[in-house]
Amino acid sequence: MRLSIEHGWQELSEVDVAVVQIRGIHFALYRLNTSLLKGTIVCVLKDTEDDEAAINTPLTALGIGPDAVTYRGNVRSGEAQ
Repeated sequence: MRLSIEHGWQELSEVDVAVVQIRGIHFALYRLNTSLLKGTIVCVLKDTEDDEAAINTPLTALGIGPDAVTYRGNVRSGEAQ
């Protein structure tokens, strides 16, 4: 596992970002510090053949079950769960 951490701004909010590579898949984990949304957002940074399997990779690595995910969305298709 490889980890990089940055602090910066996104739109009008401070953001803390961790960029993680697990099994060759790159993820961004970030939190908007001044937003009402207090959860951590996890994004797959590059297209994958199986987005569902990709998002389960960091959950498995961290020992977190899929029930910890409160929202799943796909920017490309506009789908949300």
